Parts: sequence; structure tokens; C-alpha cells
Amino acid sequence: MNVAVLTAGGVGSRLNNNIPKQFLTVNDVPIIIYTLRQFQKNKDVDKIIVACLEDWKPALNAYKREYDIDKLEWIVNGGETGAESIVNCLDALKKNLGNEDVTVIIHDGNRPLVSSDVIKSALLVKKEYGNAIACLPSNEVLLELNNANDNSSNHSINRDVVRRTQTPHVFSLDDIRDKYSKAMKNGIHPVAPCDAVIINNERVYLSEGSELNFKVTTQGDLKILRALIESGV
Repeated sequence: MNVAVLTAGGVGSRLNNNIPKQFLTVNDVPIIIYTLRQFQKNKDVDKIIVACLEDWKPALNAYKREYDIDKLEWIVNGGETGAESIVNCLDALKKNLGNEDVTVIIHDGNRPLVSSDVIKSALLVKKEYGNAIACLPSNEVLLELNNANDNSSNHSINRDVVRRTQTPHVFSLDDIRDKYSKAMKNGIHPVAPCDAVIINNERVYLSEGSELNFKVTTQGDLKILRALIESGV
């Protein structure tokens, strides 16, 4: 069974908006619905689980009915961090699906233009290598800061040997759940699922990303999304 795990627990502080970014609307449709539709229509996805801000769970349930997202099986509370939100989903899946063989497709709820090709690539890479991380090459020169608070650099990074990660990140449920458990027992909250694997000294494998598969984080991102949707993308 393939289950999409969507994180929708962010508050959207960088958008300076009282409405969480995933619930902002574009052409009167919430961003989270655009994301859900991509997994709803994908034949390789069997069910969907969403980690959501507790106060917004009733709204998401209402949207599920309004937009016929019948693959959305579970809505769980989001955590204080993205890692906690993902763990809440993984724990709920384990509780509900037991020992069933489950592949989880972990995706940001505010990446609404994820394509079927990106999802398919991740599933194929996971099937061959055991996990998959959607990525893109870097087209720009990368500079490493002297420290996190500095505004200068004296070291560039070879862009040919780096990749920009996106989501989805795809794993076996039991495997990634175990990785998160080990990391968080050591006080580490992985920024992304791939970090949970790397922290455990294991390798991740890269699948196909897309420039359209961007995360809506700023007002500029929101304007780009609106323009793309209005253009028919």
C-alpha cells in the first residue's frame, strides 16, 4: 500500500498572514486542496494522511467533502516541529495498518504543483534502492558562509556535486519510523525526512524533481503560484 503523508501544520509566519499558508486560497481554492488533488488523482496512491493544525482540522474535513478527496483517510494533529508532525502521521499509520507493507510518500502540503512524473520517479527509485528523495541540480554558484550569522564568504561549493532537495521523500513505513525514533531519542529533530536517514549514517537515493514543485513560503511564491494556476499549469 502506498500512503501519501502530507504536512500541513505550519503557521505561515514568513507570509505575514493570520491564515496558515496551506489554507490560503488561489482562485478561491485552498493551497492544500491543490496538493491533495495531485495525490487523489494519482493511481499509485492508495490513501492519504495529513498532519494539520488542530484548530484547522474541522476546515480540512469540510474541504475533504467539498472537493471529494475520498483518499484522505486520516487527519492527525500537527506537532511543534515538522519532525513531530511527520512522526504523528507515521505513528497513526502504524496503529491503523499494523504489520501491513506500507510505503509512505512524505510531502509538504504547501508544494501544490507536484506532478505525477515526480511521484512516479520517487516510487521507482524507492522500489530499487529502498528510499527516494526528489531533487534538482543547482544552476547557480553556491557560497558557504564563514558562519551562520556572517554576511561574507571565502569558499564556493562545486555546484556539480550538490542537489536541492524537494519532496516527496519516499520510504518504507517501518524503516523511516525507526529512523525518526532513533534521531529524536538523541534529541535531534530532523529538518527533513532525508536528514533522519543521514543522521543514522545511511545513504539516501535521488529521484527526479521539478522546478514547478516549489514550496509556497513567501508572498513572491504565492504570486508565482497564482500566475501558474491562472495560466493553466
